Amino acid sequence: MKKSFSCIAFIALFFTSFMASAQSKNTLSFGVTVGPSYSTIQKEGSSYGSRLAIGGGLLLNYSATSSFGLGAELNYAPKGGKFDGNTGFTSNVIRRQNLDYVEIPIYCNFFFGEEGFRPKFMLGGSIGQLLLARDITEDTSRDTKTAVDIKKDYNSMDFCILGGAGMHYRLNNKFWLVGDIRASYTLVPIQSPKSVAGQLDRDTRNLVIAGRIALTLPLKTAE
Repeated sequence: MKKSFSCIAFIALFFTSFMASAQSKNTLSFGVTVGPSYSTIQKEGSSYGSRLAIGGGLLLNYSATSSFGLGAELNYAPKGGKFDGNTGFTSNVIRRQNLDYVEIPIYCNFFFGEEGFRPKFMLGGSIGQLLLARDITEDTSRDTKTAVDIKKDYNSMDFCILGGAGMHYRLNNKFWLVGDIRASYTLVPIQSPKSVAGQLDRDTRNLVIAGRIALTLPLKTAE
């Protein structure tokens, strides 16, 4: 756990230092981002539905040129999915696994269009630290809900590839409206070597499609 947090802290510190050193030459902006996320779990031999939740956090944008920039975020990232397989329960019972991460996405922005409206493609990756992992069973006929902690059954880190498309729109001299739709997929399986059933489940991965919108304020503008 300490190593995982140390890794995230190092990445955050490195990128923050890089951003700070870039202020004297190029545009640097800061904002708060929020939006819906649609996630599921990809696991061989099992079928999972989706989890719809709200995620978001803090955003830093660094514009190196009019056509290229970097972005970094510190987010709460809800992941997981609803179990669609044979649970042995009746249709009144819903079972889902909620995996909640604190996540640092870092990506390249490739801009197009005019200065005031800049469509973009984005490509990068993210590293996430697992905060909570719960197996939730809800019986709608009895109005009952139980939650079991399954954090020990998942790896503490989630390494993902990330891609998407969006836009930056200048509202005035100070504020930009930033929005995108992105998808991320786990590169390294998230299931721990030992599962609850005592079996090896190394093929378990997160798949997330999310929308994000942010209002950003420049910290330094190029002269």
